[in-house]
Amino acid sequence: MKKKRRIRTIVPVAVSIVLSLSMLAACSDKYAEQPEVVPPSPGSQAEAESGVVGILSAGAGRTAAPASTAALASNQVQESDRPVPLLAVETVQAMHEALSRGDRTEYAQTAEIPRVMFTPESLQELQEEASAVSAAERTLELYDKFLLTAPTLQEFEHTYGSQAEIVREQRKSDWVLWVVTPLGGGAKVVDRVSIYEGAFGLAAGAAQEELADAGIRAAIEDRRFLSEIYTTPILPPEHMVALLYQAAQEGNEAAFTAAAGGKESYFARQDEAAMKPFADWVNRIGTVESLVIEPLYREELVESRVQDYDVRYGDNWHFVVVWDSLDEAGARGTYWILTTEPDGTGYRVELAFTTELNSMLSAEYYRNNEELAG
Repeated sequence: MKKKRRIRTIVPVAVSIVLSLSMLAACSDKYAEQPEVVPPSPGSQAEAESGVVGILSAGAGRTAAPASTAALASNQVQESDRPVPLLAVETVQAMHEALSRGDRTEYAQTAEIPRVMFTPESLQELQEEASAVSAAERTLELYDKFLLTAPTLQEFEHTYGSQAEIVREQRKSDWVLWVVTPLGGGAKVVDRVSIYEGAFGLAAGAAQEELADAGIRAAIEDRRFLSEIYTTPILPPEHMVALLYQAAQEGNEAAFTAAAGGKESYFARQDEAAMKPFADWVNRIGTVESLVIEPLYREELVESRVQDYDVRYGDNWHFVVVWDSLDEAGARGTYWILTTEPDGTGYRVELAFTTELNSMLSAEYYRNNEELAG
C-alpha cells in the first residue's frame, strides 16, 4: 500500500453523474480523518496546545527521525534545486500536453479544475478540445489580474490564492482564461473560463477587460454552486493550507482570514501579526511551491492524538503537516488542524502548531513512508 504524497491524484470520474456523486461522498469521508488525546503529562505538547495563544515553536532540542521522514522533507528542496517563481504559462502548457496525450495521471499532476472533477463528461471534453487545437493555433500569455475590478480581484484572491495568476489562451474565434495557483509541490491549473462575444449576458463589443471580469466572477460562482450541490469543499485541506501560506507571504490579511475560515477560526482571536511566522517560514524556504505539505491519515497519528482530536473537534477534522525541509533530521514542522464548516462547503482552522513531530506519528506513518521511499 504505497501512498503518493503532496500530489493528489484525481481518479477519472465514471460515466454517470450518480456514480460521480457517490465517489465524492467517499472522498469527503476520506478527508475527514480524525485524531488524538490522552491526558497530557506535565510539560507535554498536548498541554502546551491547550493554552497556546500564538504560533509556538519548539526549542532547539531535536529527536532523530527515521531516514525516510527526513527524505520526505528534504527531497522537495533537492528536486526544485531551490525555489523558482510561479510558472503559470508553463503549467498550462504542461496540462495541454498531458491532455493531448490522453495522459490522465499527468493531467492530475498539473490541474485540479472543479467542473472537471465534479462532472463526468468534462475531462473527456477537455481532452477532445486539446487534441482539436494545435499548439500553433493557440497563444498563451499572462493576463494582468490587476485589470479585474477591485471587488472581483479580492474575490479572486480569496478563492484561488493571493499568488494565483491568470493565463490567457487566444484561439481563432475565442479565448480561454486559465487560473493557476502555487500549491505545495508545484503549481496547478485550478479553473477555466471560456470567453467569447456576447458571453455572460454582455452586449456585443464589450471590452476584453469587462468580459474577463465577468468570466472570473462566473467561475467563482460556479465553484460555489458545485460545493453547495455536493456539500463538500472544493479544495482538499492541504490546498487550503497552501492558500494560507500564499496570503501570509503576500501580507494579505483579508485573504488569510478568509482562508482560515473567517471570524470563527483560530486566528480570529489574534491580531494581524499572526501571519508573520508563516510568512517567515515560506520566505526562508523560498516559495509556496517548494513547501512540503502533507495530509496525514488518522491511522498515521498515535491513538492518543486521534482520541483527543475527536473529543475536541468532533469527527470531521483534518490534519496537515508543513514540513521544515531545511531541518536535517526531517522531524520538525507545523501541523494544522482544520474542521469542515457546518454547511460542508469549506474549512476552518482550529490550530496551527510548530514543533518536533516524532511523538505524534504512529508506526503506520513510518511504514507508509518507507514504502514510498522504496
